[in-house]
Amino acid sequence: MLRSVENLKEYKIQAIDGEIGKVAALFFDDRQWHIRYLVLDVGNWLLGRQVLIAPTAVTHIDYKNKNLYLSLTKAQIEDSPDVAQDAPVSCTIEQTLYNHYQWRPYWNDMAAPIAPAIPLIDAEPVDDKRDATNHLRSTGEVTGYHIQANDGEIGHVTDFLFDDKEWRIRHLVVDTGTWLSGDKVLLAPPWIERIHWAGKSVHFALSQDSVRHSPPFDPTLLNRPKYENEMLNHYQAWFSYLLQQEQGETNMFLGKDIIGNPVITVSNGRSIGNAKDIYLTEDCKTVAGIYLGTEGLFSRQSYLIKSEDVVTIGEDAVLVKHGEVIHEEGEVAATENKWLRRDELQGRPIDTPGGTKVGKVGDVIINIDGDVLGFSLSQVYVDGPIADNRAVALHTVQDMGHEDGAITVDLKQAEKQELSVV
Repeated sequence: MLRSVENLKEYKIQAIDGEIGKVAALFFDDRQWHIRYLVLDVGNWLLGRQVLIAPTAVTHIDYKNKNLYLSLTKAQIEDSPDVAQDAPVSCTIEQTLYNHYQWRPYWNDMAAPIAPAIPLIDAEPVDDKRDATNHLRSTGEVTGYHIQANDGEIGHVTDFLFDDKEWRIRHLVVDTGTWLSGDKVLLAPPWIERIHWAGKSVHFALSQDSVRHSPPFDPTLLNRPKYENEMLNHYQAWFSYLLQQEQGETNMFLGKDIIGNPVITVSNGRSIGNAKDIYLTEDCKTVAGIYLGTEGLFSRQSYLIKSEDVVTIGEDAVLVKHGEVIHEEGEVAATENKWLRRDELQGRPIDTPGGTKVGKVGDVIINIDGDVLGFSLSQVYVDGPIADNRAVALHTVQDMGHEDGAITVDLKQAEKQELSVV
């Protein structure tokens, strides 16, 4: 589960033979944001020393009683190599620590990384207190750093949320103060463009408006697994969408890819159901609505959401404006009786105006804006590019036909288009 670094500071650290202090901060690797050490405040016990404990020494965290247990004795910690307070932790010091405690060095697992999980951070000029190979940063140091969007400042760091299983920082908690709404929001390391360490600022590849419209972070609900899942799903879908929009990308996927995905409100990040299917306009040019089905919270009634209330459709989630966007299917059908559900389109024949059989509709191909780009083919009866791509573009369709009739396409145009699901 996700835990707050600030809350962790309230916990008592228990060695095998008694209490030794509290957590003062965490050291993390600025390349992958993995937590490498807990920095302990041991009061006057080891005055002038910085006590570093690797997460591998943590055996259990009692969140109810606020205790963190270690597999170490007080004597082992007292006899550990000296680390001067406020001094940088060099590779030599780390090796000495790991030799003393007989820990498995984490850098052995980094010898041949496949790819960084987050963008590499801009290097800062080396100063007297830091060498170029030192990638450890303190949460205490970064707390208070200014957060910069690509069009201005949006707040400052007040806390960090970390995964207590993988010991990795997942989100920065940002207080937007007087810059935006004044709410606290979550921003994740993968969205970081660069960090200016000397200038004490973190730069995100997002606009101020993107952050302004993100849901506020509610720390009181953090310990509820359902809320955590909803929150993470929302942020992942929301910011993935924003990055695609701001970077000019257009995702393309099949209608079936959204089936079962959570429907999440932008206003508060809550899930209000799951997508069971999509409705299309009569000409099949756009998505008209999201079908929510009749299961779960929606009892025996069938419900849907109109496209005008949808922010974006993605492969991970469907984002909608707020929780008051659900309509009964019968209520909408009275005014929108020409809508076509995706599953009703499947299997429809696709022919040329002269009667040549091209294939059968397998699915619709849509983008994040809800535009229909074309149809995938479950069966193909012609050779050439259409057979290779197993798709026809919507702009090559000449007639959508009747409900049970064939869709007709311009074969020459369809063979020239580059739409593909292969």
